[in-house]
Order: sequence, then C-alpha cells, then structure tokens
Amino acid sequence: NRVKLEQCGNLFRMFDCEQMRQMAASALPWFVGQRDSFFQASIYNIFGLYYECSTKFDSALVWHQKALDMRRSIGDKRGEGETLNNMAVLLVKQKRFAEALEHYRAAIQLMQNAGDLRNVSILQSNLGRCYQNMGNYPEAIRQYEEAQNTIIKNGQLDAAVINLERLAGTYRKTGQLREALDTYLNSRFYRDSLFDDQKRKDIRELNIKFETALKEQQIARLEAQRRSNQLWLSLLAVCSALLLLAAAFYIFRLRQKQKLLAREKQLAEMREQAQLKDLEIAQLEIDFNRRQLAEATGNLSEKSRLVEELREGLDALRQSLGENHLDEEVQRSLAALYGMKILTDDDWNDFRVQFEQVHPGLIKRYRATFPDIPDAELRLILLLKMGVRSREIAAMLGISTISVKKTRYRLRKRLNLGERESLEGFVEQFE
Repeated sequence: NRVKLEQCGNLFRMFDCEQMRQMAASALPWFVGQRDSFFQASIYNIFGLYYECSTKFDSALVWHQKALDMRRSIGDKRGEGETLNNMAVLLVKQKRFAEALEHYRAAIQLMQNAGDLRNVSILQSNLGRCYQNMGNYPEAIRQYEEAQNTIIKNGQLDAAVINLERLAGTYRKTGQLREALDTYLNSRFYRDSLFDDQKRKDIRELNIKFETALKEQQIARLEAQRRSNQLWLSLLAVCSALLLLAAAFYIFRLRQKQKLLAREKQLAEMREQAQLKDLEIAQLEIDFNRRQLAEATGNLSEKSRLVEELREGLDALRQSLGENHLDEEVQRSLAALYGMKILTDDDWNDFRVQFEQVHPGLIKRYRATFPDIPDAELRLILLLKMGVRSREIAAMLGISTISVKKTRYRLRKRLNLGERESLEGFVEQFE
C-alpha cells in the first residue's frame, strides 16, 4: 500500500488525477485498519489535490482540512505546513486573499521551525503572488525579493526562474520597465543554467514511468503468487486424502487435469494483461510527448509576448526621453533586446525532436510532397500546426511581421492555395 502512495505522486506529476484518486482510495482502508494517521493524512491530502484538479475547490478545502487536523494531532509540522500551502492556493483561486495570507504566513513559520528552507522559499514566492493578485505590488515585490535571497542560499535554480519571472511581471505592471528587463534577463540566465538539469529531470520522469510499470507488474506477480500458494495448499490437502483413499485415484487424476487447464487459462489471461499494460505504457509516452510539445510551444509564446511588451514599453520610453537622454547601458540593453531571437537553433532542434515524437513522419511527408520547400517555410508550417499566431512567430524568429506575411504569401503559392482557401486549414488537415 505504501508503493501505491508512491505511485500516486507519480500520477499527480503526470496529471492523471482520476487514477491517482482511485489508487489512494484503494489503499485507505488498510491504513485505517493499521491506525496509521501519518499515511491517512497523506491520502486525505491526495483527495484534496484531486478535487482541486476537478475545480471543486470547496470539496478540496474540506479534505485538506481533514488532513490538517490529523497532521496537527500527530505533531507533523512539515506536513501541516504543506497542507496550509495547498489550502492557501485554493483560497487565492477563490479570491479569499485575507485567509490565504494567514495560511501562507503560518506555513512559512512551520517550515522555518522544521528547518525546511527549500519549501520556505517557495512559500515566500507564493505569498508574493498572493499580494500581486490583490494589487499590492510593493509588498509583492518585497516578498519576491525576500524569496530570491532564500533561493540563492539554497541553490534552487528551478525556483529562481519561476520567482524572477513573477517579479519581472510585477515590475512591468508597475511601469518599472528597466527593472523588469533586468529581472527578465536574469531569469533567462537561470533558465539556461537549468536547461541541462531539466533534461536530466525529463529522463528521471521517464524512469519513474518505467519503475511505476515495473511496480505494477510486481504487485500483479505477488498477487499471482499468493493465489498460487493458496492453490498449492489445497492440492496438498487433496493429495493427503488421496493417499489414504487409493480407490479415488481416478478422481484425483481428473481433478489434476481440470486444475491444469485452469492454470493454463490463468497464464493466458496474465499474458493478455501484460500486453494491455505495454499498450498503456506506450499511450503514456505519447501523452507525455504531447504535453512536452504543448508546454514548449506555450513557453516560447509566453517569452515572445513578454519580450514584445518590453520592446513596446522601451520604445515608448525612448520616444518620450529621446536617444540623447538614454545612458549607454540602457542603449546596449535595447540593442540586445531588439536582436534577441526567442527560437534559437538549439531550441529549434529540440522543438523538431518533440514535434516528430507527437507527429511522426509529418516533416518527411512535407519534404516528399514539396521537395523544394525551404527551411523558413517549413518552420512556419510547424508553428502554424501548433496554433502559434503570426505576431508570436515573428517574435520567436526575431523577424518582422511583414517578413512573416511575405513567407506566408510564398508558402501559399507553393501549396497552390486559392484565395478562399485557408493556410491554417490546409496545415491542420495535411497528414
């Protein structure tokens, strides 16, 4: 049953909330029978996460409150802080900001007392996000900066990227464009440092999937062994009786044959279940690749949007102050920003790999159908396939929207599309 709870964590990271709930529910009676409050509270917390995924926030709060009460009763301070953070996230979604602030502060105090500084930095950043949603930007900036100091002490690269992007967004909303640009460039530095770590994390996640499948097979084998042991005990009892009753030898042979047939049927069913499990693992890999591609496209679009907004803000600042009033450092930042290319060659190669995993063979079919198609037009096709708009494409590739329009025009001629035919429609339907 503890193996099942480990699998629940893996399923939550893969957004399979329904399977997570079912597995936790199947383990709960055993822990209740053992009077194990620690793992009961963990399961109540899992139920809260499930209802949060289902956007049933009131039900989620009820289960988190049960987990909180039980963790307080056994003195689990770290678990209590974790549950308070989960409840605060829900309260922010319900715009109950005052209650959320109380929960975040209490959670930070508990984690500090427990010596868990890695979670302290995350909670501080979440507290800043709460202030940002309330419109209290000065306090949000203060909390983000305090969180960043804790993050640097802990060496948390992933938390640094998220916290700096939140801080950059807050600076932008308050009109502090210079600070927003510096913070954004700083977050990009951390993201580049995190790139190799992220690849290793992806490999670990694939290993988790593989280990999850192995554990499920191990559970099935243990269950089969238990049934087999019961079967052998029955056979021993029958054999003992048959040794005393020689006249029943024929009946004994008949029963042996029947049980042999049943065993063969059982083995056939087990083989069929193993084949189904292989199909499920293959489907999990496909779903993972799709989420990875969608996440990569979304991140590129978000980076493009932020850079574009910063460009517009800095253009307005340059026009209002004039070129002569900008110091050299600002002018260098402007030049770096205008020359920034969101979709680098490495990004493009990674994007092609992820795209090929979700749409296998599609690029080769385009090459075969349109042998003379250049790389620029092929890139446009793939980005359109992912639903990226022309303005975002221009920002990603570091070109103007006019250049994107010219590429679209050349592509339409190459595809021989009529005036009323949609380019996006053709890309969507081409397989």
